[in-house]
Amino acid sequence: MHDFVHDLASSVSSAKSRCFALSTLSEAPQNLLEEKARNLRTLFLKYDVSHQVLLEFVLLRVLNLEGADLVKELPSKINKLTHLRYLDVSGTQIKVLPNSICKLYNLQTLRALHLHGSIDKFPQNFHNLISLRHLHFYFPERFQMPFGIGKLTDLQTLSCFNVDQEKGHRISELGCLNNLGGELKIRNLELVNDAEEARSANLSGKPNIYKLEYYWGTNRQGDNRDENVLTGLQPHPNIKSLKIENFMGNEFPVWAMKMAVKIENAWLLLENLVEIELVQCKRCQKIPMLGHLLFLQCLRLQGLTNVRIIAPPSYGTDYYIGSNCSSLGRAIWFPALENLFLEEMMSLV
Repeated sequence: MHDFVHDLASSVSSAKSRCFALSTLSEAPQNLLEEKARNLRTLFLKYDVSHQVLLEFVLLRVLNLEGADLVKELPSKINKLTHLRYLDVSGTQIKVLPNSICKLYNLQTLRALHLHGSIDKFPQNFHNLISLRHLHFYFPERFQMPFGIGKLTDLQTLSCFNVDQEKGHRISELGCLNNLGGELKIRNLELVNDAEEARSANLSGKPNIYKLEYYWGTNRQGDNRDENVLTGLQPHPNIKSLKIENFMGNEFPVWAMKMAVKIENAWLLLENLVEIELVQCKRCQKIPMLGHLLFLQCLRLQGLTNVRIIAPPSYGTDYYIGSNCSSLGRAIWFPALENLFLEEMMSLV
């Protein structure tokens, strides 16, 4: 850095500074690294994350290391940043999150995407991050979820949940996470025992989730358990997008066949659905009733190899929607459909 520019940077880095972006701490203006740095709230940093100086920023709220591709680890004393609300390690080479991160009790957002390495597991006490609201992390298919994640009751963002049979990793961990919103994939559903266990996820009590994806494992014969499990996975009526993949039951449960959920003693249409995908549900002979969904724009049926006929009963003739009738008095089915995909439907006649 030119001496003049260096002096200018030093002069503007006063004790009142709240946000700073640096390529390396070793080249930071000297007064930033002294006591004045303790007023800093936001730090964007590209290198030297393990530098002891980092721990001088005791009032730091935001630490952004995104794109710091030379960073390989977080300092073990990161728990000293007790006021930290936001931590982004995306695009780094970090492979391990230190146990000390579990003492960041005020942390609300953790981002760890597009890592050059891979994090194999989360710290055992990750559930102690009681203020965590947003967890942005790519969960591989067989990745074990953080132990006891159900204790993070403020959690709003969790893109995926991989079911496991071990205590602290079962589908019931989703039960208390009623603030979840956006998209949620649930994998390894073959490890769920029955409808009661599936209901413990309380998906019908999560009104902020607009996209749900249900995945069973491949290369299975399937049995009635799949049907029972899907019965217990009834979503909230606010759902807009639904995907069911590798379901090996003989038929879809009642809520899925009607695309309507039962609230107390009344059936309520999943009328907000815009997109539905049914993929590799090979044993099913009938598709759900879909034509009555007023806002359905995209329908993908793939690998339903036992389905022979898509006939009026599949349109939704059990329902009469007065506002959706032609002048001849006959219902207009699929009024909003724009995209229809039929793939790998070998038995379709």
